Amino acid sequence: MNATFQVTGMTCGGCAAKVTFLCKSIEGVADASVDLASGQVTIHADREVQMRDLEKALAPYPKYTVSEKAVESSASSLK
Repeated sequence: MNATFQVTGMTCGGCAAKVTFLCKSIEGVADASVDLASGQVTIHADREVQMRDLEKALAPYPKYTVSEKAVESSASSLK
């Protein structure tokens, strides 16, 4: 499944790398990508990732906050 979230507080490539790393630490997440310009994070997982999962992963870094769920797409195959 893919899910896209809006994350605020990212200001540079280092921020994007940190948020990507934190997203990949969520159980079931196979990959994550950040679009720094739009502030969107797309998560590719084998289960539905909830906004609270992302909030928990970002909690140690209060600079980054999930402000809204931007887009959620349906299941896709990851092979």
